[in-house]
Amino acid sequence: MMKLFSQLEGYDIISKLGDEMGALEDMIIDSTNWTIKGFVLKEGGLFKKERSIVEPADLKINDDDEIINLSPEAHRKEIEQDRSSVHHLYLSDLMKKKVVLKEGEDIGKVYDIEIATELKDWKVWKLFIRTGLKQRRLRIKPDQVTDLGEDVEIGLSKEEVEKLSKPVIS
Repeated sequence: MMKLFSQLEGYDIISKLGDEMGALEDMIIDSTNWTIKGFVLKEGGLFKKERSIVEPADLKINDDDEIINLSPEAHRKEIEQDRSSVHHLYLSDLMKKKVVLKEGEDIGKVYDIEIATELKDWKVWKLFIRTGLKQRRLRIKPDQVTDLGEDVEIGLSKEEVEKLSKPVIS
């Protein structure tokens, strides 16, 4: 099954006992193979906000009720303040980066990702990019990303992007 992160972000996290645990806030991607390493869970109410990381294997999506069930064996880890790991990338950080072509031209930003959730290791299936090229949006596979430095560089030319991009329908 394919899911957009923006869809999952709105789902509540429910424990086996039916208690609301919080909501998904972010996710951590292994940039070497584009697998999802963890989801950032925001817990607590208005004044108490704690964050922890849960692994995709500890989650079961329930689309009928728009919830995500947390397995009883789930191990929640504390979030490390240092987000500079070489291979681990937070989606929120990815979405702040410019997307550039192989020639260096800025074409937009990532606005969502599609996740394959039925695989043993959840994977990023596609990156959704909002471009400034004639009000179009682009969907690319992670293997088309050639560099994840200060910017997200994709190995496509402007002509290839224009062929692949979809017009925005109002």
